[in-house]
Amino acid sequence: MTYYQTCEIILLSCGIVFFVVEGLLIFTTIEQLQDTISDYAYALGIISFSCAALFALDVMLFRQMMAAKNASSQTDLESVIKASNSRGVTTTMRSDRCCAFKQKHNETPLKYLRTDL
Repeated sequence: MTYYQTCEIILLSCGIVFFVVEGLLIFTTIEQLQDTISDYAYALGIISFSCAALFALDVMLFRQMMAAKNASSQTDLESVIKASNSRGVTTTMRSDRCCAFKQKHNETPLKYLRTDL
């Protein structure tokens, strides 16, 4: 797990706790409010719990999204080239000065397409 993922989960979890506590505090103090503003307190409490639910949903979907992204972050380059050649597609390798990747002579050729560049 990267620092980004850890930070994202921690901040979203803090947001969940914050909005749940805020909603609970609002609902516990409604009895002490005047009747004219109690409707606004109910609305604010519902909004607080809705935000907490959205944060919780984001945490659940974020974990699933990162698991799917990590599973498909690299592509097998040889199978992509073989599949494109079997369909009659020609592959051309282009190297620009700014983007050229120079391999050392003692390194093995890359078998995976790097997607983190």
